[in-house]
Amino acid sequence: MTTNPLPWELLPDTAEIIDGRLRIGGCDVIDVAERFGTPVFIYDEEHLRSRCAEAVAVFGDGVAYASKAFLCKAMARLAYEAGMHIDVATGGEMYIALAADVPGEMLVLHGNNKSYDELETAMDAAVSRIVVDSFDEMDRIESLVAAGKSAPNVLLRINPWYRGTYSRVSTNRSSRFEVRVPTHRWDRRGRDRAGPSVRWHGVQGTSRAHRESGLRGRQLRKGDRCHCAVRHRVRC
Repeated sequence: MTTNPLPWELLPDTAEIIDGRLRIGGCDVIDVAERFGTPVFIYDEEHLRSRCAEAVAVFGDGVAYASKAFLCKAMARLAYEAGMHIDVATGGEMYIALAADVPGEMLVLHGNNKSYDELETAMDAAVSRIVVDSFDEMDRIESLVAAGKSAPNVLLRINPWYRGTYSRVSTNRSSRFEVRVPTHRWDRRGRDRAGPSVRWHGVQGTSRAHRESGLRGRQLRKGDRCHCAVRHRVRC
């Protein structure tokens, strides 16, 4: 059985071939496999730190590492040391990040259908912002604030929708994620619901509006209807 070689650009920055054997971060991968067995995942710390530094340099303060990609205490600490926020979507991910001594102000609580306990933990930890995914979550936050918690910073995650001339690039208005409200109507409606219980920091349109629809750049055609553009960032 023959296999095609792995493209070199897919390997970590420190990858090298010495005497016909692959090394990553100075470690012989065959030795690693013999010691730990297979399958085994090898993470190159130098590579990870370099990619984190690039993200911070390009996007600036507030850029977040998506913990769903991979999370353990060492990874959380590495991303934090590189200057990144950490996007957590469950109570478990939030627990790991906090256990790695990442301050709450460097966490972003994401995810759909957040529980009362998860929201309470996030508010106790004073996370930098909570991305609210539904009006039910708004109600839970309101009840926590009424019980004495400080009003959190909030972004409202919406489902901007695109209906194009080609059905395969249209996005679905029905989703278990986000609130299904066209963006141009969201600012006022979200603020009306939020009241004094949150510090409103604006809206976040889901990336699916472009990544999953296949839209690139200016690929809108005459006759298309697009409700994806967020008018402005608002503060209240």
